[in-house]
This record gives sequence, C-alpha cells and structure tokens, in this order.
Amino acid sequence: MSTEKIMDRVRKLLAKANDAACTPAEAEIFLAKAHELMAQHNIDMAKLTPANSTPDRTILEFQTLVRPWNNAIIKGICDIYFCKWYYKTMPKGKKNPVYVIGRKDNAEVAHSLCLSVLRSVQIAGAGQGRSFLNGASSKIWQRCQEIKQGATASANPNSTALVVIYDNEQQANNDYLASQRPELKLVPVKRHARAFNAGAYARGVEHGSRVTLTPTINPTAPKRLQ
Repeated sequence: MSTEKIMDRVRKLLAKANDAACTPAEAEIFLAKAHELMAQHNIDMAKLTPANSTPDRTILEFQTLVRPWNNAIIKGICDIYFCKWYYKTMPKGKKNPVYVIGRKDNAEVAHSLCLSVLRSVQIAGAGQGRSFLNGASSKIWQRCQEIKQGATASANPNSTALVVIYDNEQQANNDYLASQRPELKLVPVKRHARAFNAGAYARGVEHGSRVTLTPTINPTAPKRLQ
C-alpha cells in the first residue's frame, strides 16, 4: 500500500472517530487504529496536512479547579489528541483557567472531551470523596496511555516511534503558544493520585473504564482566547 493511501486511511479513521454517529466503543477502536498506523508507517501529523496549507493551531480555554484527578484526565485526553495543556495559577479557592493548545481540529475535540469527561466523573463521584475521583482519573489515564503505547509497540523497527511524533507536535504547540501569548507564564502540572477508601476507589476505576474517550456531541462551544 502506498504512503498516500495509508495517510488517506488514517484521515478516514480519525474522521470516523470524530463522527457523532459512531458508538463510543467503535470510535475508540478507530482512534487507536489511526495511532497504530501512524507509528507503523512513520506518518507524522504534518504529513496529514495538504502541502499547500499551513497547520491551523489554536488555543482554547475552560475553567476548572486544578486537582490531581482533573490533571490526570486533562493530560491523558490532550496526549491522545496531540495537544498540550497548561493552567494559570489563581488565588486559593478560585477556578484555574486551563488552556488547550493544538491543531484546530484536535484542540476542539480535546477541549470538548475534557469538559464532558470531567463533568461525567464529577457527577458520578458526587458524595463519594476523593478516592472515587482518584480511581476514575487513574483508569482514564491508563486507557489513554494504552492507546499511545499500543500504537508505539506495534510500530516497525524502521519507523519513527509515535513518541517522536508526539514530541514534534508538542514542540509546535509550545512555539505557537509563545508566539500568540508570550505574556502567559504557564507551568505544566504533575499527576499524582492516592486512594483513601478502597471501595470508592474501585467504583471510580469502574466508572473510568466506561467513560468514552471519543467525542460525541459538543457539550459547549469552545471558548477562544481573546
């Protein structure tokens, strides 16, 4: 199969993963397969963009309290959609502006999915404490890592590892952020999770195993930074 045909297949898989008519399980399979083909055939995200066009990057914002469980969910989702995220520090008790940076289509999907997954976990975890939130976020993080690592492990020895493709995208995202908002002094967060109640943690893990990691319907329109 020619490189162009493989790239066309990757584009179609990504399009199917983003199709609202697709079930969550099917969409996750399409996404994982697209990542696998990119790793197997040394396909960079840049190769999926037409030669006569420039990748259209954007910065989208939402607000949430920065907590270990939220951090894990946002980081995991942004990773599998080739995006980078940062948050801006705020006084204690106030919500933090969270910035998702990436190619326009990827950033819009990651932004939308972060909102829907965070909301799902918060609703399901109401009254169950931090252990549930830690369990759910740890499972979601694990699933995101499996999508990335599974694709990298299937790559042929002569291909560029998918981690390099991710690194290239992240560098491009950093450069875009620096060019658009140089006044922002943003710091990536670290992910930490710890269980306090084994039962609640297990219930969180179970919820995290069921929540969709592919977009369905946009819960809210992305908010662009002005």
